[in-house]
Amino acid sequence: MARQLPPLVGRDTDLLTLTAQLCRSDTHLSTVTGPGGVGKSRLAAAVADEMTRLNSVTVAVVDLHGATTAEEALRAIADSVVDNFGCLIGERANVQEIAEKVPDGDVLLILDGCEQVTENLALMVRELLSWHNEVISPTLKA
Repeated sequence: MARQLPPLVGRDTDLLTLTAQLCRSDTHLSTVTGPGGVGKSRLAAAVADEMTRLNSVTVAVVDLHGATTAEEALRAIADSVVDNFGCLIGERANVQEIAEKVPDGDVLLILDGCEQVTENLALMVRELLSWHNEVISPTLKA
């Protein structure tokens, strides 16, 4: 991940556990939860770094902090896919179109700020996984 984050302190066990879980072939979705300020985003960033180092995983981070509707969340996901994979997605993208643009291989899609978007996000993630569950492995809520 490109952004500079403070060191991860006291989360070694969480980092190892989550990384090991995500390395399993049968894990396609993982959720990190907790109150604001406990370091969910920082943990997700550390896991992304570790997964990239260990497995040559491509990481796409979706910042959902500004999204309040399902449409805004979908657009944020589409924009992240465009930014990370250099593809074109229409202005009114749907989940299928986004899933089709995700390249083959191991991809870690991090949805950061999911608590801001309650409207249909779980359904969108489920649909995204159904289109490409061998590629989008996994999704982290941070």
